Amino acid sequence: MVSAPSLLRQGVALVRDPEGEPHLSNIPQDVDSFVGREGELARLHALQAETRLLTLVGPGGVGKTRLALRLAAYAPTVFPDGTWLIDLSALSDPSLVPQAVGDVLGVRRPPEQSWLQALARVLRSLRLLLVLDNCEHLVGACAELVDGLMRRCPHLHLLATSLQPLGTAGETIWRVLPLRVPESAGSTEELAVTDAVRLFVARVRAHLPDFVLGEQNAMVVAEICRRLDGLPLALELAAARVESLGLAEVAARLSDRFTLATGARRTAPARHRTLQAALEWSWRLLAAEEQVLLRRLAVFVGGWTLEAAEAVCSGDGLAANAVADVLGRLVSKSLVIAEQRELTIRYRLLETVRAFAHAQLEAAGEGDLLRRRHVVYLLDLARRSPAEVLDPAHVALLKPEEDNVRAALEWAIRADEVESGLRLATALPALWIFTGHYAEGANWLNGLLALPEVTARPALRSLGFAWSGQLRLMMGDYDEAESLGEAALELSNQGGDARVTALAIEMLGNLALQRGDLARAATLHADARQRMHQLKDPNELVCLLQCGLEANELGEVDRLRQVIADIQTIAHAWSNAELQNAATHLEALLASAEGRAEAAQALLETELAFERPMANQQAIVRTLIDLGHVRLDRGRLDAAIEAFTEAIQLAQVSGERIRLIRALEGFARCLAAGNADAAVRLAGFAAGVRQTIGAVPWPSEQRHLDSWLASARRVLGGPAYERAWQDGQAATVEQAIGLTEALSSATPAARGRLSPREEEVAALLARGLTNKQIAAQLVVSPATVRSHVEHILSKLELSSRAQIAVWASQQGLLRSERDRE
Repeated sequence: MVSAPSLLRQGVALVRDPEGEPHLSNIPQDVDSFVGREGELARLHALQAETRLLTLVGPGGVGKTRLALRLAAYAPTVFPDGTWLIDLSALSDPSLVPQAVGDVLGVRRPPEQSWLQALARVLRSLRLLLVLDNCEHLVGACAELVDGLMRRCPHLHLLATSLQPLGTAGETIWRVLPLRVPESAGSTEELAVTDAVRLFVARVRAHLPDFVLGEQNAMVVAEICRRLDGLPLALELAAARVESLGLAEVAARLSDRFTLATGARRTAPARHRTLQAALEWSWRLLAAEEQVLLRRLAVFVGGWTLEAAEAVCSGDGLAANAVADVLGRLVSKSLVIAEQRELTIRYRLLETVRAFAHAQLEAAGEGDLLRRRHVVYLLDLARRSPAEVLDPAHVALLKPEEDNVRAALEWAIRADEVESGLRLATALPALWIFTGHYAEGANWLNGLLALPEVTARPALRSLGFAWSGQLRLMMGDYDEAESLGEAALELSNQGGDARVTALAIEMLGNLALQRGDLARAATLHADARQRMHQLKDPNELVCLLQCGLEANELGEVDRLRQVIADIQTIAHAWSNAELQNAATHLEALLASAEGRAEAAQALLETELAFERPMANQQAIVRTLIDLGHVRLDRGRLDAAIEAFTEAIQLAQVSGERIRLIRALEGFARCLAAGNADAAVRLAGFAAGVRQTIGAVPWPSEQRHLDSWLASARRVLGGPAYERAWQDGQAATVEQAIGLTEALSSATPAARGRLSPREEEVAALLARGLTNKQIAAQLVVSPATVRSHVEHILSKLELSSRAQIAVWASQQGLLRSERDRE
C-alpha cells in the first residue's frame, strides 16, 4: 500500500490548504482571481459530502475546469490523502486512461495485474479526491474506470468535468451554466454586481489596471457580456482585446465573435486559445447525426420545442422519430440547453453555439431549405386558430415563438418569398394585437407588401392591406389606416373574396368608431357582422363587441343588452372564457350608464383579474381606463390614479396613441380638483394629439371633459386656463408622461403608503426577483417595474432594493404573496 508520504517521495508537490496546513496535491494554484459562482461553490461543497462521484457538465468555455480546480483546492481537510488532478485533454487512446491516473499517483502496474487492479490496490484504504478533467472524448473509458474504482475503493471520491455525464452508477450531475448576465435595463450598480460583468472587468484590469466601470462604459460592458452569453472563455478572450482595440470597437465587432475572441495565453490548452477552437473540439466529438441536427437547430431563434425540431430538422438523413433521441444526446453533451416550463420543455442554443452551428449549416448548403421549413412550421402553428380570434391559449402557444417569427419574416423579405411570408404575417395579427406590438406587425406587413412580386397575389395582398390597416388604426395613424382599408376593400371586391371584404368593412367601421362617427361605425359593423355570420367567420364576435361599444355611446340600452346576450350565448356554446370576459366588459359599461357604479367597478375588476394572466395588453389598457373613471365616480382617487397610471405606461409601450390620450385625460380628471393647472395641461396635450390623428371624444368622454374643464376654468380664470391649455398642446409626449409620473408619486393621497401594485412589486423584490423577472410575472415592461421601484423608494424614504425587501417582510407582504399563490 502506498501512503501519503510515499506519494510525496514520488515528487508530488506539497502545498498548504486555506488554513495553512500542509496538504498533498497537484492542483495548480490560481494565477489570476476567481470571479463569481460563490453560491455555486457552496452548493458543490455540500454535494461533495453527499456523493462520491460529482460530474461538472457544461459547454466548452463555460468554466468547468476552473470551477473544479477551485472546488478541489478548497477541500483538503475532507481528503487527508490528497486531491489529485488528472488532465485527460491531451489523451486520445481510451485504453490509456487508467495509466494516466497511475502516472499522476506514481502507481506502478505489476505485469500480472490490470491497471484497474493496480490502482484499486493502492487506493483501497486512502481518503482522497481524484479530479478527472476533460472526460468528454474518452467518456466510455472514464465511466468504466470510475465504476471499477468506486466498487473497490470505499473511501475514494471523484470529481469529473465533461461535456456530457459519464453515465455510471452513483453519479451526481451538476450542470455548469454561463455566468449571470445583466438585464438590458439597470443601473450601473446593478450591472457591476453581475458575475459576467465582474469577470470581464477583472480580466480587462489585468491588461489595463486603471480601467473602471462607470456610467460612461457600463452599458457597453453589459452588452458585450450579453452578446457573449456570459461564457467565461469568451469574456476572457474579448477582455484581452480591449487594450488594443478599445471597448467600443470590441463591442462593434461582436458579430464576428470567433475572430474577435482570440489571443489567450500561450500556455492555455489549444482548444481554449480561441472560441472557435473550443467549439470545434466539441463539434468533432459528435456523431454524424448529432452534427446534422445541431447545425439545423441554428435556424431557430429564441428556442424551440421538440415538435418544432421534428418538423423542421428531420429528413435528408435524419428520421423524424430519431430527433428526440439525438436532441437528448445534444442536451447531455451540453450543446443544447433544455429548460422546464410548466409541463413542457423548451430548448435553446447559447448564441455563441448558434453562431458556430449556423456557419456549419451554411457550409452544408442547407440554409434556405431549413428556413423554408421553418416558415412552414410557424405557419402551421399560427393557423391552428383563426388570426382574428383573440384566443389566449393560442396566443400563449405563439408568444414563445416571437423571435422565430421575426427571423422567418426577415428571411422571407430578404429572399423575396412573398407568398409564404404574407401567409405567415396575415396569420399572426392576434399575436401582435394581444401583446401590443402593433407597430412591429404593421412594419412586417408593409415590408412584404412592398415586394415586387406581391402584385401577382391579389388575395394575399388584400388581406395584408386589411390587417396592416387595422394595426395602423390601433397606432392612431388614421389616414394611413383608411387608405389601406379602402385598398383592401377594392381588391377583395374585384377578386370576389367575401371574407376579406367583410374584414375590410369591419376595419373601416373600427376607424369610424375611433373618429367619433358613431352612426357610420354602427352601419359598417352591422354590415360586416351580417357578412361574417353568413360565412361562419369567428371574427363576427369582434364585430359584436364593437357594436356593443357603439350602442353604449349612443345610449341604446336595449340594443346593448341584446349584444351582451348574443355574446354570452356564443361564449356558452363555445365554452370560451375570453368571450365571456368581453360580455363582462359590456355589462360593466351598462351598469355604469345606469348609475350602478359599485356594480360596474366589481365587473371591471373581475375582468381585469382575468386579463392579467392572459397578457392581453389591449384589453388590459381598455379595462384600466374604464376602471379608473368608475373608481373616480365612487370617490376612490388613489385607486383611480393607480389605474390610469398603469394604463398610460402600457399604452406608451405599445404605441396605441388613442388609448394613451384617453388614459391621460382620465389622469387629468383625477387632478382637476387639486391641481387644475396640471390637469388642463394634460387635457391640452391630449386634445392636440386628437386633432392631429383625427380622433373625436366619444359622448361619455366628452361629458367627463366638459364637466371638469368648466370647473378648472372657474378655478384658474380665463387667462391662466388658456396658458395651461396652450402649454399642454405644445408639450411632447415624453413631457406629458413625465408630468403624470411626477404627479402620481407626489400626490398627497399617495405619499407614505404603497398602492396595491407597488405592494406586489415590493413582495416580488423581497423574493429576490430582478426587474425583468418581475416584469414578466406582472406582464408589464421592465421600465414600468423600474418606475414602481423608484416610487416605492421615494414613498418609504428608503435608499436600496434590499431595504425594500426588509420592509416587505416586516409588513407581512411575503405571507400575502404566498396566500395569493
